[in-house]
Amino acid sequence: MEGADVVGSGDVRARRPTAGHRSSLEEADLWLAAYDEPLAGLNVMPGCLQLEDLQNDHEYSLVLADMGDMRHSMKLKIYKGTKISIENALMEVPTAICTFFMDNNQPMTPAIAVASGAYLYVYRNQRPYFKFTLPSLEVLPREKELWQQAHRKELSAYQLQTQLQQLLHEEGEPRLTTRSQKLLSMDAFADMELDAGEARTDGSPEMREFVRQVAGGSLRRHTVVTCLSTMMKNVNESDAISCVVIGTESAQIFVLDPEAFTIVKRYDLPSPPCALHSYGTFASDYRIIAGCRNGCVYVLKRGTDRVKYKIELSSPVISLVVINKRVIVGCMDQTLEAFSIHSKRQWHVQLKSSITTMEAMSYTSREFSGLLVGLANSEIHLYSDSQLLGMFTLSSPPTAMRFGRYGREEATLVVVTQQGGLHVRMLRRDADLQAKEKASMKEALENLPGPRKLTLPKKGRQYVLQAVRERDEAEVIYTKYQHDLSSLRFSIAKAYADMARGGSMPINLGTTGEDGGEATRNIRLHGEVHGFGPQFRLNLQVTNMNDRQHCTHMYIGFHYNDRLYAVTPTHLYVPMLVPGIAYRYAVTVECSSDSGQAQSVEVYLFEKKSPRAIVSLSVKMPVSETVIMP
Repeated sequence: MEGADVVGSGDVRARRPTAGHRSSLEEADLWLAAYDEPLAGLNVMPGCLQLEDLQNDHEYSLVLADMGDMRHSMKLKIYKGTKISIENALMEVPTAICTFFMDNNQPMTPAIAVASGAYLYVYRNQRPYFKFTLPSLEVLPREKELWQQAHRKELSAYQLQTQLQQLLHEEGEPRLTTRSQKLLSMDAFADMELDAGEARTDGSPEMREFVRQVAGGSLRRHTVVTCLSTMMKNVNESDAISCVVIGTESAQIFVLDPEAFTIVKRYDLPSPPCALHSYGTFASDYRIIAGCRNGCVYVLKRGTDRVKYKIELSSPVISLVVINKRVIVGCMDQTLEAFSIHSKRQWHVQLKSSITTMEAMSYTSREFSGLLVGLANSEIHLYSDSQLLGMFTLSSPPTAMRFGRYGREEATLVVVTQQGGLHVRMLRRDADLQAKEKASMKEALENLPGPRKLTLPKKGRQYVLQAVRERDEAEVIYTKYQHDLSSLRFSIAKAYADMARGGSMPINLGTTGEDGGEATRNIRLHGEVHGFGPQFRLNLQVTNMNDRQHCTHMYIGFHYNDRLYAVTPTHLYVPMLVPGIAYRYAVTVECSSDSGQAQSVEVYLFEKKSPRAIVSLSVKMPVSETVIMP
């Protein structure tokens, strides 16, 4: 193997990469190329890669679930060093894997859980051990009745398909069983006979045969696993018994007991989770952070069945990691966003390419915690908070990566690429992970104006009198403060309610129907002004935050002083707003006055047949440059 020395079956000793392996200057500074196999032929999703000591011999192995060609050659592979030691065939496409301890029996060896379809396959001692099936979901009574009528010959195949289509529009596709979804996907007029009327009444021969075979069977509705995580059961130790946390397509989260393989906790979410992380102990206190497909991150905690905190994002979630109780989310709009566990935003980073995978980097011997981000331009970036520390480039975009101990090396990064390559990078022991951060902090402190030491004023007569007054009249001052604070809160709540009812907010929190029904719309409107004048460009962004309903046939209108401004075009047509996607529009605003005035331009979003604005936005225009320049 070029660029590395292999000792035994599991020990990889890396030296400085040669010119053929060194793809960038940054890689030579932080990483050593230990192993490169671009033709490994792997097809691995994020979440299907683990590094674990499977035999309790302090020799860590690489565990991955290979999807093959999505139909064949799906295998669970275990690498020891640079060679495959064990392969197990999988029946379905794997979606996630995790390792956990089931009991305290000696020797302490972890089990491997592979999520595939509606099942969780557990491997112990690298052999199949147990198969856990997710609980079936409730079948819609109307759907069950339609299939019973078809079994009794009261409905033809074509009539059954028509009734199921109506049920699909009412309840949505996830609420239907796979049997109904398969019937809906069939062509009712395929292989039509000359008697067209009979085909329209009974459906195609394929549909009739399918209904005849399955109509009498029991109707079941299953869900599938989307993501996995683990949490400690009783003790927060590395080799303690762990519970498996399962995210499903039915927008549910299950906590699985590893000893009895029973569900001990269940949570319901507004949307299916696509990324999952948990920490803490199930017996005392824990947190479950779920990134869902509706563009939101939900935080769950022990002792409640409801969502504790909700984080709204500007774009759907790609990946999610938690570092030092800080939630870092990679979004589809090429951004990294960091939030506290209480949903407070802390920083934001705009990337130059789309995110493909993310991994938390915990280097305990150096007390360093960082973030590794894989991009679609084949680059892997290393961040410390929001600061870029280093990067290196591979031959293909990464699809999955894992940082941890591999073999006997403590800091190893394993990467699987889109073209099926397997790459191993080792962090240099003398890598300076804090140098750039310290230099930037020192430079920022040196550029601060004024004296370096804060000078405090002396305690004057007014200060002493005020301190005496606060001590003697503390109760009166506190009562007055509470009264003013309550009045301020009431005024804010009243103004907020008036703005929500009048549609004069940049975010619409929903509209109530005439029957007093539940809110159905949740639309966000954002605007930015670009340019120096007299021609400005007004960029608008409209986002439908409702995760279940789309909006159609809407218009964007403008209200402004026509003696001062001219907007082109005067209105915009919005044909459809799909949930979770930001739609961008732009108009030209031309200032026709040289008097130095600047006013606001009101932007309204309304429906075609409704005079009331759904949401509005007031954009404050800047002074035109022609007024400032001579």
